[in-house]
Amino acid sequence: DLPALAATFLNSDLLREVVFYEPPNFAMDGKWFIRGPKSKLARPLSILGKLQCGRFATRGEIFDGLGVNFGADTAGFYVRDGLIRHKSGTAGFQALSREGDGLRYRATMKMDPRAFLPFITAEKSRELIQRFAFKESSGIFFQIEGAGPGPTLKGTKSLARAELREFAYRGVEFDSAEGELVLDGPVQIYKNITGTRPEGRGEAREVYVDLQEQIVKLTGVKGRLDHAAVVSCFAPKIVPQITRYRLPFTTEAMVEGVIGMKDPRKTDLTVSFNSPGGTGHYPLWGKDYEITNPVGGLVFKQTVLAYDVSGGLFGRPMTAKGTVNLAPSRVPEYTVALSTGAMPCEVFGEVLPFEALTADVRAGKSGSVDFNVGATLLGGGFGMKGVFDARKTPGAYEGEIKIHAVSFKRFAQVYSPKFESEGDLTGHFQFTGVLDDWKALRGAGAAIIVNGNLYAIPVIGPLTPLLSKLIPSPIKGYNVTKEANCTFKIADGFIVTDDVEALTSTFRIVSKGNIDFIRDDINFEAQVRVRGLPGIVLRPISELLEYKGTGTVGNPRWQSNPFGIASGRKDGQRQVPDVNAGPMDGAGSVGGNGKPEKNGILPNSIKKLLPFGLGGPKQ
Repeated sequence: DLPALAATFLNSDLLREVVFYEPPNFAMDGKWFIRGPKSKLARPLSILGKLQCGRFATRGEIFDGLGVNFGADTAGFYVRDGLIRHKSGTAGFQALSREGDGLRYRATMKMDPRAFLPFITAEKSRELIQRFAFKESSGIFFQIEGAGPGPTLKGTKSLARAELREFAYRGVEFDSAEGELVLDGPVQIYKNITGTRPEGRGEAREVYVDLQEQIVKLTGVKGRLDHAAVVSCFAPKIVPQITRYRLPFTTEAMVEGVIGMKDPRKTDLTVSFNSPGGTGHYPLWGKDYEITNPVGGLVFKQTVLAYDVSGGLFGRPMTAKGTVNLAPSRVPEYTVALSTGAMPCEVFGEVLPFEALTADVRAGKSGSVDFNVGATLLGGGFGMKGVFDARKTPGAYEGEIKIHAVSFKRFAQVYSPKFESEGDLTGHFQFTGVLDDWKALRGAGAAIIVNGNLYAIPVIGPLTPLLSKLIPSPIKGYNVTKEANCTFKIADGFIVTDDVEALTSTFRIVSKGNIDFIRDDINFEAQVRVRGLPGIVLRPISELLEYKGTGTVGNPRWQSNPFGIASGRKDGQRQVPDVNAGPMDGAGSVGGNGKPEKNGILPNSIKKLLPFGLGGPKQ
């Protein structure tokens, strides 16, 4: 009965929590000094002994057996040929401590180290062991030796060599890993580490962990592994910023620098990557863009992430640089400098091919987000700049769009592909609005088309077949507009214009009306004056060529409307706002007659009005 023996002769209750399932074999020879000077020493003994026992349990853990030889005298002690048997394997150990020489120990472990957690009081050592997870098929080999100043493990410096198979570290599964570990008080140094996972192999020259300073220093960490999984082993807090780029596992990644475990001001870390033949993802303007052959780097310095990414986008080169402040804040702080050869974007329900695009976006502590976008568009120029207020939800914005000398032929091919046209389009649009609220969009602008095809002009074009019936055949070029222009205003979901004018060699068309782009309804009036010789022939009736346009933007329907007989609103149409009046309060609900659109959902025909996500609902 070892617990009773220890309590009687050593005045110790340490063995009271041990349950032996069979009597242990214990033998000891030597001297016990009960009187004289040596009886006052910490070890008043000079003994040799051994212990052999079978199955026993302690602190909730069951062991299959224990064997050890030991010796002690007034100058020190030793433990030799120690062997612990456990269902997960075995652990062998030996130790020697002498006054003046300190403690030296060595252990070889081929079992799950978590079995010793109930006996480890040092929180830092417990936390290290708890990072590992093993299963029955795991292969475990630890060899550790160390030395220290005293008879206990406190203050010892240890060097371990490990080879592991089929295990997890901080929840990350590995097929195998091997390396060295130095334990020196609060400092843990992982050296010459290699690890394999199903997707590849990685390595680290050194990972320095200082639990007192709360820093992790990574040196020579690289490989073709899931880089987010590898970084999560040492710096889980920065993983979300890496995973957003969704790089493939074949990506070659390298990590160097320092991570502040609790204080981000200590962080100075660089993550670089290169994925020839692979793809990554870059989130921008609410969309996820696929980048081919991505290469770049992320630099985490204190609370700021700086990134520099390049690759291919829509088959053209692209680069993206910027910064993001990762510190918790009521408003986001970031910068974006984007340059790409191609950026298709949906405008008025069709995709326009923006090319040679540059974008500069800056969001500061004030909550103001300034944006400036430039590009070539259909052979001409495009520019959009403005400011967005990120302090509000939903955020308000204001800005201006300009286009210059855009090919009207290519524009018509996008919006009216059945009509051929020439000429170019120039215009500008100043606007204000609130994200995800079509009715809040307000603005004013102007547009001019030079030497275009009357057929291809939006809304007005389908009027041309009616006019052609009045023209004596043949008259060449009756449908070529020397110039078409208008000014317009936008409010409450309406585009309103009073001065659409198109000039051809034969006609002068003036029109006014509105487009309800929420309901996709149009309501236009047009008056046609015939010019030149036909005008002389038809002069008695030329002033009576009036027409009414209804339907949708994509399918306008024109009919003759002499004397304005067909003017007026249809049932269910919304009230057109007074675009010259200030705020559009009470200008009419989305559904007309004071009734909102069912479930607040816009018709499927309504698409984004402005490029890059401004103006319309989130897709």
